[in-house]
Amino acid sequence: MTRRPPVRLFAWAALAAAPAFALLAVAVLNAPPGLLPGDAALHHWSQAHRPGAALALSRAVTATGTGVIPFAVVVLAGLSVGGTTRQRLITAAALAALSRHRPGVASRGHVAGCPTPAAAWPRGS
Repeated sequence: MTRRPPVRLFAWAALAAAPAFALLAVAVLNAPPGLLPGDAALHHWSQAHRPGAALALSRAVTATGTGVIPFAVVVLAGLSVGGTTRQRLITAAALAALSRHRPGVASRGHVAGCPTPAAAWPRGS
């Protein structure tokens, strides 16, 4: 005998979540630019109480996502996939060729490939 999923439970959960999501959307749309009031308080608290080790770790993790490291990881992933040496080399070359280059900041204040000027981005206060 097969057991049917509790459809009524899912329906009630969706019915309860819809108004909450609508209220959140209205709050976000009507908020002034920047962080929401509750988010701003949490953001400022976390900045004031940030340990040096966590800051150094976050900077190190961010640094590994730039430069040569991501491309080397992509090539290694391509070399690890495939049955024969030829398949591995083709996969690695395809992944390296198709990996998206991260653009730098252009001289006019635009990030290359981004239609919005960096000065117009929302900033936390």
